[in-house]
Amino acid sequence: MTRHSHSKSTHPDLSSHHVGRRTFLTAMGTAAATFATGIPAHATDLVADWALWAGRRPTDPENDANIHPNIPAQLALVAAAPRVGQAIIAGDLVRDTASGGAVTFGRTWKAVGFGDPIVSATVTGRQIHDALEQQWTIAASGELLFAPLAGSKNVRYTFYTLGRIGDRVNPADVFIDGVPLNLTGTYRLAFPSYTFLANDGYGALGGFQAPYRHQRDFESFVAYIRETQTLTPAPLNRVTAANTTRRGAEVGIVLEPAPLLLPDGTPMPLPEAAIVSADRPHTDRAGLRPPC
Repeated sequence: MTRHSHSKSTHPDLSSHHVGRRTFLTAMGTAAATFATGIPAHATDLVADWALWAGRRPTDPENDANIHPNIPAQLALVAAAPRVGQAIIAGDLVRDTASGGAVTFGRTWKAVGFGDPIVSATVTGRQIHDALEQQWTIAASGELLFAPLAGSKNVRYTFYTLGRIGDRVNPADVFIDGVPLNLTGTYRLAFPSYTFLANDGYGALGGFQAPYRHQRDFESFVAYIRETQTLTPAPLNRVTAANTTRRGAEVGIVLEPAPLLLPDGTPMPLPEAAIVSADRPHTDRAGLRPPC
């Protein structure tokens, strides 16, 4: 049984079996809105911590698809609210007071993912920095858009709300395990494979090396909640927005794309939506390209 401080589901329970318990009332689905302060919500922190956990898992003897060694991830990043493509956060985990905060298997299964594995790969410090810079773009209307990345519990960074596009994050203000980011160094980064393939708009991570495919998001997130047992909110100190009170300061607008619909008007299943909305050509020699 897992207990949680946040727990809400967007679908009928697949099972009433408890996998965790939550202790805090916070909506995962509305997490992106809190980025208006430059600080990630509890839910996005939870998903980033899961990605780091997943990227450090031992080799699964049943997974024989990898050709590179399983080198544990040093950090994880997750696209909390991408401008394009499908967000990996698919539902909420808000605390259910009636059950004492119990998190069921059904709720957990539907909260995160669309059938995409976590991949750990080697990238440079420069690539990490450039991916952080790619959180901001200018819309055709001239508005500043913000597509926030959430970092795992060992990542801290500051962005400057007066900075121009491409110059909002100083590498000296990015810390991994308390050490400033080394632009010429290499790091093992855990990310959904969808992001490594630039399907959600962060192209800086292209050219990654020695990728290792871990478990699919659905099963992996359930396993993480089961192992964690009790979910409590992390301190909101991973991302800091600087100079927010200065004239001309802008955090940026976080877009909330409308859900894709099937021809009959019903919501498109997330695995299909992830392919259709991906920021890349939708076809290759074999037809539709899956996110992984």
